Amino acid sequence: MQFGSPECFVSASSVANIAADGKQSGGNPRPAQEAFGSHRFLDQIPAAAVLIDQRGRIVASNRSLNDYLDYSPGELYAAPLSILGPDAARLLGSIKEIDGGQSPRLVRLQSRRGEMRACLANACWWSGDPEGARLMCALDCRDQVASEQILGRIAYIDGLTGLPNRAAFLRQLQSRCEAISAGEGAFAVARVDLDRFRLVNDTHGHHTGDGLLERIAKQLRESVNAEAFVARMGGDEFALLMDDRGSERELRDRLERLSQALTGPFDLEQRRIYLTASVGLVRVSDNERSAQEILNNAESALFRAKDEGRNRVTVFAPALQEQARSRLIVFSALQRALRDSELEIHLQPIVEGRSQALVTMEALVRWPDCYEGACQPSQFIPISEELGIAPELDRLVIEESARWLAYLREAHPALRGVPININVSAVTLRNEAIVDLLAAARQQYGLEPEALRVEITETALLSDSEHVQNVLCNLARSGTPLVLDDFGTGYSSLRHVYDLPICALKIDKYFVHRALRDPRSLALVSTILSLARALGISTTAEGIETERQRSTLVRLGCENLQGYLFAKPMPPAELPAWVERMAATLDATGDG
Repeated sequence: MQFGSPECFVSASSVANIAADGKQSGGNPRPAQEAFGSHRFLDQIPAAAVLIDQRGRIVASNRSLNDYLDYSPGELYAAPLSILGPDAARLLGSIKEIDGGQSPRLVRLQSRRGEMRACLANACWWSGDPEGARLMCALDCRDQVASEQILGRIAYIDGLTGLPNRAAFLRQLQSRCEAISAGEGAFAVARVDLDRFRLVNDTHGHHTGDGLLERIAKQLRESVNAEAFVARMGGDEFALLMDDRGSERELRDRLERLSQALTGPFDLEQRRIYLTASVGLVRVSDNERSAQEILNNAESALFRAKDEGRNRVTVFAPALQEQARSRLIVFSALQRALRDSELEIHLQPIVEGRSQALVTMEALVRWPDCYEGACQPSQFIPISEELGIAPELDRLVIEESARWLAYLREAHPALRGVPININVSAVTLRNEAIVDLLAAARQQYGLEPEALRVEITETALLSDSEHVQNVLCNLARSGTPLVLDDFGTGYSSLRHVYDLPICALKIDKYFVHRALRDPRSLALVSTILSLARALGISTTAEGIETERQRSTLVRLGCENLQGYLFAKPMPPAELPAWVERMAATLDATGDG
């Protein structure tokens, strides 16, 4: 058995007791020096062992200890205990009030050349010497300690970029919080998030995305040099811990220069990629906040930077903390609402402009028993996208829309053949699973492919992501009609109409409302309608609230209309009654 294997470890107290009983010495116990003077007894122990007298001098050491610490036989005799390093003295001193042995502990013993070598050791009183000698046994554990050190380094290093990771940043931040309590200077924490980085993965693949993150990490290291502690927090987010010795303006300028350095271009695999970055900053001048609270405040500032349009630096203010708390409450409530089926869909009819007959309807998600202040979709839908539950919300809308459409078609003859428009988030459109999800919903409720139409906003297409376009093309090939919503509000509307298999477009209500009082808006609406006719694309005008708006859009050639003039969004069960009332009204006026 080799010195260093765990099985060979013999406790100091057991060795001492064996010697005291005379089982190894061949008779009555002998004084310590006599028992160990020849090393014969001690050399039978596979662990390293050393005997210390009451004056703190080494009485004897065995072959294993001599080899471990590079000493010759007998060289340690009469040497002071301090020659083995301070850990040995502390270990032996700790047994003063211990009756018997103790559990092994990690210590470092000093070798002949001054190196500190790790071992597991314990000590006890030497029962064979009434004058108070002590025995220490040790087990070499340098390999295990080295492995633990390596694992420790790994635990605090990001494997992709080589930067410190989130755990390392929190540890460093905690240390800085403790230092500021001791009077050290103020500091700042910045959270840096790459805007729309997911589109890089979706468009070019995760291999390219990983390569870009490595380049970003290198750029960060070079930009901050020794001025800041920089870490990768996960995904496409990084964090910086830096001194704050100047004004807020100076600190913002530093971060804005850093943000500019991250814009690229980055050339990867014959692709040129440009980026922007949003930064949330918090300044710390006292010790009233914990490390986690500081990090949360920086995240609140980061969220505000994104809300304000991205590619900017936002400094934390107390009001942002309340907004973050409110966002988290809404998120938790929304998760519960999804789990407990509290969300439901309402339907808003879309009618033919001249006859006002029902053409299709749009499914809109509603939250009747919502968290206070979050009832409007414009409030909770962005939170669902921001915090990653938009696909779950989209799944609910798709499944409920299919279920209600099948029911309504069966319940009312006038609704047979009428399709339904479903809004799908940009996050969901990045996943091919949307194609199968729609197909499964149609199959479950016996609907034809054209029954479920997908509305896509130009915001979802803002990136011109090739991957999103492939998903949309696959949807079109599966028979799902695509409708371009809020047409005219995006920066590349015409290109989307040209590149994608769009069957219909909806003119944003902003232009509809301005068309009657602004000649330029009227001309723009007229141009959109002419373009759509030339391309064979049907049109719907949103936000129709007055008869004058209706007649104007019909005169300009808009086919379909949607707005409060005809109906507000309603629970699906109310739609058949609305259809009957609408038919009766049209019959009475002769417009049917």
